[in-house]
Amino acid sequence: MPALKNLNDLEREGRRLAGKWNLDGRHRLSYLSDPPNEAFELEASLVAAEPDALVVSITEKQKNGKAVISLARLSGKWSANEENKIEFEVERESGRKDVLTFRGAWKVGEAHELSYTYRRRSLERKSTVIETLTFKGWWDLSEKNRLTYTFEGDSNAAFRFRGAFQTPSILAKKGEIRYQLGAEAGGRQGRFRTVTFFGKWKLSDQLDLEFEMECADGKKRVLRFGAEFQITEDLSVTARLTDPQRGPLGVEVVFNKEFLNGKAQAFVRLRKSLEESALEAGMTIPW
Repeated sequence: MPALKNLNDLEREGRRLAGKWNLDGRHRLSYLSDPPNEAFELEASLVAAEPDALVVSITEKQKNGKAVISLARLSGKWSANEENKIEFEVERESGRKDVLTFRGAWKVGEAHELSYTYRRRSLERKSTVIETLTFKGWWDLSEKNRLTYTFEGDSNAAFRFRGAFQTPSILAKKGEIRYQLGAEAGGRQGRFRTVTFFGKWKLSDQLDLEFEMECADGKKRVLRFGAEFQITEDLSVTARLTDPQRGPLGVEVVFNKEFLNGKAQAFVRLRKSLEESALEAGMTIPW
């Protein structure tokens, strides 16, 4: 595979060679012309992920032998495929799209940011380097069987991963949410992996539940849920989470008395609501 020394190599007689972009398992970016099916490998580093573009740093060699680094912006759309892997669709003038698949595993960082770390062979250094592509945005769990990561600055650009809460019951005092992602290929289930979010559960004055997470630069993001409350046999309170349209999300959060007593105003409203329900059922709440 010949190395691409200059982006102008993709142009001949003033016209761009017809072809497509490709990203292989070793994160080498190349352009395959059609015809004559020449593959040009780029000395490229993935620099940034924008809501509608992939920014790469390209090392080009000039005629005098000096290396010049420039930035190139590939316009397109980010998405997650059926195996929950990250993909980027490069837009082409012809209207067709080239799909670049990031075959490694992404992760959630300490500041709850989505990041993709990979190893790449540097043609110039003749060595392997480790690089990380960070996606700036925030999470949402308000849709059943969907974990959504929305890009900062563009609410229409988002990853939507398929999965479910790891357990049907969450203890509020643990301050975490575990979400299990699965992969399907050809109708068969593959491996599962767990994404964990850390934060604090809060009860709003409107009796909605909030999960507050620490994010980058000290910012805080809040996951908001609707909830249907019920007293359990051990006198704790169970909140069945719902989406904004009050549809069930298939998971419940369990709160004890000590937790709720710390939310005075909300607790009074919740207790009144529970007492009305208990009265209808002939029960007595000892709180």
